[in-house]
Amino acid sequence: MVKHWIQTELENLGARHAHIARAVERVGGPEFRTRKADFRTLASLIIQQQVSTGAARSINQKFDELIFNANADALLAAREADLRAVGLSAQKVKYLRDLSEHVSDGRLDIAALKKLDDTEITERLTRVKGIGRWTAENFMIFALERRNVWPAHDLALQEGMRKLRKLPERPSAKEMDKLGVRYAPHRSAAALFGWHYHERNKLK
Repeated sequence: MVKHWIQTELENLGARHAHIARAVERVGGPEFRTRKADFRTLASLIIQQQVSTGAARSINQKFDELIFNANADALLAAREADLRAVGLSAQKVKYLRDLSEHVSDGRLDIAALKKLDDTEITERLTRVKGIGRWTAENFMIFALERRNVWPAHDLALQEGMRKLRKLPERPSAKEMDKLGVRYAPHRSAAALFGWHYHERNKLK
């Protein structure tokens, strides 16, 4: 089911951009499942980085079996060998421990992020090793439901925009930033639809 705000914003985008209206009519709107704005969601986003969807799902499942109801203190108490055994690389273990330390000692107050603007949220999150623009932007879209976020560095979104705009090649992050300007202030809905359009047209 398409969430109400996404449907409304896609209608607004479609009224301004014929290519959006045509594509929505063809493939429908994207489903959206809100994620909790908490430690586990940030940990999951770190786990998802640079691995396939299937691999990320498998690692997250094993991670939850290892650390039930995962929180910062529980992760800090876990043995590195056990964390590695669920499929995490040594680098990602370091990233997850750094996230845990930031949360445990109060440098990162995840609950307080919702009170900040998008720029401030990105600045706070990227103080943690392993959290860059991509992770911060996905957290803002899926956990905080911010409405004007544009993950220009996301390869799947770049592919979605290539197909949607019928571009000869996948746009670069810099080109994506320029493309995203025209979708403001509804860039999150445009990004969600770009991902959806890519998934529905994977063979193209």
